[in-house]
Amino acid sequence: MAFKLSKRMFFFIIFLFIFIFYYISIKGSFVVFLIMSFIFLYLIVLIIILYVLYPNIAKERAFPKKAPTVAVVTYAFNNFQPVKRTIEALLKLEYPIPFKVYVITDGTCIFLKNLKGVKQIVIDKKYFKKSKNTKSIVMNEGLKYIKDENIFCVDGDTIVDSKALKRMTGFLDEKQVVAVNGILVPENRSSFWEKVQVIEYSLNWGIYQRILSAMDSINIPIGAMFLMKKKVFDQLGGYSTNNFVEDKELGYRIIKAGYKIRCCEVAYGFTETPKTLNGWYKQRKRWSRGELATIYEHRDVLFNFKYSVFGMFVLPFTFFVQTVGVAFIFTYIFIYLRRFIIFIYFLISEFLKNSILLYPNFSSIVLPSTIYVIFLSLIIFLIYALFAFKITKFNLNYKYILPFAFFIFIYTYLLISVYLISIIQEFLGFENKW
Repeated sequence: MAFKLSKRMFFFIIFLFIFIFYYISIKGSFVVFLIMSFIFLYLIVLIIILYVLYPNIAKERAFPKKAPTVAVVTYAFNNFQPVKRTIEALLKLEYPIPFKVYVITDGTCIFLKNLKGVKQIVIDKKYFKKSKNTKSIVMNEGLKYIKDENIFCVDGDTIVDSKALKRMTGFLDEKQVVAVNGILVPENRSSFWEKVQVIEYSLNWGIYQRILSAMDSINIPIGAMFLMKKKVFDQLGGYSTNNFVEDKELGYRIIKAGYKIRCCEVAYGFTETPKTLNGWYKQRKRWSRGELATIYEHRDVLFNFKYSVFGMFVLPFTFFVQTVGVAFIFTYIFIYLRRFIIFIYFLISEFLKNSILLYPNFSSIVLPSTIYVIFLSLIIFLIYALFAFKITKFNLNYKYILPFAFFIFIYTYLLISVYLISIIQEFLGFENKW
């Protein structure tokens, strides 16, 4: 049972922690910078080491001798046309035994009648009313009619690779594993903003998921594409109907029940990402607030030996880095950006003073120690990125050079800013909207 603490007090403590760390950062900025840089380097090096030590943790597993029955499920309403491509891809899935593709719908999608091999589960339109729990309610209601051993749930805007289901199934033979994720790859990648998100997904879904698998710490069956044992889904009560990140909330209950989630890095799903900055902001704020609400709801997991590495290390460390990141980022902006500008000014003045083009003289130029730390961090991060891109089969060509630079130097600040706004809105009790 979670310890008693009001939601407002929970987020007040977070604010207090951020303020204290920011104050310490201002007073001892260099020391704090070195500490945070060390944490970053330690984390990246640890990830790379685990990547090398566990090369097969997320590879395809041998398919069970007896193929379990599976229901492939998606949902559509208001005559949502893009789901047609999703369904066509689902019908092409490779699987040793026959399976059915179910579409949970309100009955308005007329085009479904012309798709062979598709079974509609028509439920009352009242369940499709636009709200923060529409998907949860719709899926829970529709999945009541599914009797197969496993369910393969896919969002209506996700195109699944034909081999994905077969490659993911073998993981469910592993003891205590009840859910499996694939690798999500953005399908739309024409604009600059979409390219930035392609890089983000590649970094997050590549090496990171393999490492979490190695530590039994994947805490989310990704709603866009996941395979799960139906019996356990029912046992846990299905999706929460009071959360914007119903998949992550379900993941916490999976872990608390003693089960595990795995990721298959050779099962691909191609999904739609926001095309505009405003769309991205709304999505990420919704995710951040949903995550914060979920952590508050399941705060008993924090520093709890019962939940092993996830409770004692992964969740506290992630929460710490995100929270401290708010203070650190603003410290960096106000202090180190200023120092960097001063350094550039000094560098240019030295070049001019020494007539560098005619009489090169670098002896008087001394680089700040923080620059060396930044360079080292960038080199190690690039090694991490190369490993991650290899898993997601992402080709970093010249078209992605500027988006990649934007991701490294600016995108993180945007994410942290959204996280700070989310903390403020949760503290003030603002309604979370789509």
